[in-house]
Amino acid sequence: MNKEVYRRSYELISEYSRFTDSIRKRSKSQITIKELFDLKSVLSNVHNILTSIATLATANKISEILSFNEEQKLNLISSVEETKANTNGFDIKIDDPNKILVEVKCNMLLHDKKLGQQQINSILNDAIKLRNEPPKRRKIDFKTDDYIKVIVLVDSYHDKLDAVIKQITKEVKCKENTRETRKERMEIKPYIKPLSSLAKIKNMQDTAYIYLTTISTEDMENELQRLISNT
Repeated sequence: MNKEVYRRSYELISEYSRFTDSIRKRSKSQITIKELFDLKSVLSNVHNILTSIATLATANKISEILSFNEEQKLNLISSVEETKANTNGFDIKIDDPNKILVEVKCNMLLHDKKLGQQQINSILNDAIKLRNEPPKRRKIDFKTDDYIKVIVLVDSYHDKLDAVIKQITKEVKCKENTRETRKERMEIKPYIKPLSSLAKIKNMQDTAYIYLTTISTEDMENELQRLISNT
């Protein structure tokens, strides 16, 4: 596969590796304030690194599920690499042969117990974006009605995964004075359905719902090694 398609992810990992290697070669007394600020900058990118790897792993998995040829796979990976974090687009967008939109979330449990409210809100905001229906926010510039809509969670929760999914989809009634954004998040929950396997997207037809599924840390590990070997 063309090495250039992995350039953005590779640069994120290389930045982290270069810094950690330089620290290992120094004694504690040699570390400076500037280097600690550099460390803060590098560590702030760790989430982006993990999310990038999870998104690439998901894209490769979908390529296998849909039996993409090498050119189709290359085009998909290239489009993923070209999508910057925090943009208004989607992490993965496929138009042929199936129409699929995917958002990838790389969240860790707080105190190894459950997701925090901000993490849940972020997932629900993605669900709203996938349906392209928030009344008071900027909408995506194309209709998502006929796309299969998927949110992929990194399965680092293991035996807590079912509880996490229930936490995300738990319905709560809103009071009359509830803020509009919270109402939107509560109203989207009935449209979220768990999906036992990403492989099931191949034959899915129902575009009304947002399907919540996972990518394994093993798939991410394989992607990391593929990323390193291809660059």
